[in-house]
Parts: sequence; C-alpha cells; structure tokens
Amino acid sequence: MTRRKPAVRVVEERPFNAETPLASLADPVVPNELFYVRNHFDVPELFVNQWRLTLDGTVADSLELGMEDLQRYPESALEVTMECAGNGRALMEPLPPGVGWAYGAVGTARFTGVSLPVVLGEARPLPDAMEVVFTGADRGRVGPGPVISYAFRISLEQALRSETLLAWAMNGDPLSPDHGFPLRLVVPGLYGMASVKWLTHVRVVT
Repeated sequence: MTRRKPAVRVVEERPFNAETPLASLADPVVPNELFYVRNHFDVPELFVNQWRLTLDGTVADSLELGMEDLQRYPESALEVTMECAGNGRALMEPLPPGVGWAYGAVGTARFTGVSLPVVLGEARPLPDAMEVVFTGADRGRVGPGPVISYAFRISLEQALRSETLLAWAMNGDPLSPDHGFPLRLVVPGLYGMASVKWLTHVRVVT
C-alpha cells in the first residue's frame, strides 16, 4: 500500500502562500510539490523563449542573457535550506502582522544553475560597486501605495560568493511557476526573501 503524501498547507489563496507539511521535513530534501511557497504578489506568466535577464549598473559591460546563454556557463548545484523570515509567526504572542505561518515555511532542496560570480565576472563590476539589486517580474501594491516590482539587494561581497546561484532547476526539474520559473536567485545563509524569484534584472550599484 502506497502512503499518500500530505499536501501543502495553504496559508493564503492570493497571493498564494503555503507551508511544507512537517512530516516532509524529516527527509533530507523536500519534494518540489511539497516545498513551501512564499509569494508577495501574484505569480507572473513568463515564457522562457521571450524571457531575458538584464545585468547592468556599475559595471564595465552590461549583459542581456537568455536561458540558452546562461546554460552555456559551467553548471553548479547545491543543496540549500531556505526559510521565510516569518516562520512561526502565527504562534507568537502578541500576534504580529504578516502572513500567518506556523512552522512549515522552511525546506531543503537541490538547486541547479550557474554561480552568480561567473556571470558578474563577465560584466566586470567597477571599483566603486558596493551592492547588487535583484528584481523579479512579480508586481503589485503594498497597502495603498503604487504598483511596484519585488526586489531585494545584497552586498557585492555576498553576490561574489561561489554558492550564490542563478538557478533554473530544483531537485532536478525546471522551476515551477510558484518557485520562480524560469530563473531565480538562491542565496544560502540569508532568509528566503533574498532569493528573488522570476528574476529579470540584476543591477550593480554604489
């Protein structure tokens, strides 16, 4: 008799946010369909043959890359544990604002892609470069404010670590739409919010 796998626990329908079932965290790697989902806005509809990644800013050479271009670089793979900064929020007293996560906003997966320093090396950051801003294709409003794109910045030092990946696959399969298809950033050692999904723009800044 085959044991039925537990489904993700839906925390919000829109934007869709869901937890990994705790039983699945006993395994070294969480299957893609059970890996927690953290979306800030609705999932964008992207087509890999039309998608491009722009890398510009404080660099000697700006780049515009398609998936075929990225996959010509040496491939890297790494098992990474990713966790939402709000994991456990629903069990705090007093209850803070935000998505009501219990303990399932965490999981480990094997991500495959290209080491970010390899691509940054092609663009050649200039001496006064300090940080790198990553922007995704997802857009929406925070409260009554204007429509914005989700973005996150990390230090250039962090971006140049070999384990920081531009990833197109998760546990051996192409990324699903909920997990950032066609390309996401993966930054080991930082909360999941740093690992920007649906990545379209990398900008090196001072």
